[in-house]
Formats: sequence, structure tokens, C-alpha cells
Amino acid sequence: MGNVSPWCQFGCECLETPHHLFAKCRRFAETRIKSSQEVVDTTSMLLCEAKTTIRTTDVYLHSARRLFVDDASVWPLRETRYYLGTVPAIEPPDQITTVLATKIAHVWHVASIRLVG
Repeated sequence: MGNVSPWCQFGCECLETPHHLFAKCRRFAETRIKSSQEVVDTTSMLLCEAKTTIRTTDVYLHSARRLFVDDASVWPLRETRYYLGTVPAIEPPDQITTVLATKIAHVWHVASIRLVG
């Protein structure tokens, strides 16, 4: 196994780690952007249907936009971990139903699984 390179096989000058492949690698940037937009659109639709406040909508949409990228305001460890099957915990400024929060978490989780696949 001494002939296996630790560098990204897509030409990046980075170690080929899961975090690099799923969050940083240029080869998959377009796919991450497309998936992110789908998550934002679906989350926005759910929030609109539930008639949430502007503050709650802003909090959820901020996290939805940053789901697939490193962001300390969304991810406690400052790096995205969507590829491990987790979604960020949200502290909404207003009361929302558990059903709505669960639907949003489900949308994010399924989108994460599809993106990793």
C-alpha cells in the first residue's frame, strides 16, 4: 500500500479526507451548490406554509444556506458534518411546532444523504 497517494485524486493540493471531499473539493462544488439551493427552497416553502415569523424564517434559512459548508454560526465544531448524517441544532427565536422542526430536519437529512451518495 506504499504506492497510494494521500492527496485528493481530483487534483486538489489537499489530503483526501472525508471532510475535504464532501465540503471543500472543487470537483463537487457545483453539486453542493445545487443541493443547497434545493434545501433552501424546500425549507422556505415549509416555513411559508406554516406562516412562521420573519425572525424564525431568517434563522432557519440561514442554517439551510450553510448546511453544506463550514460555518461556526451553524455548526458547533465550526465545520459541516452533514456527511456523517447529522443536521445542526436550531434554536428558533419564536415557538414553532415540533412537527415543523421535525419536517425541516428530515428535509435536511435526506438532502444530506443524497448529496453524499
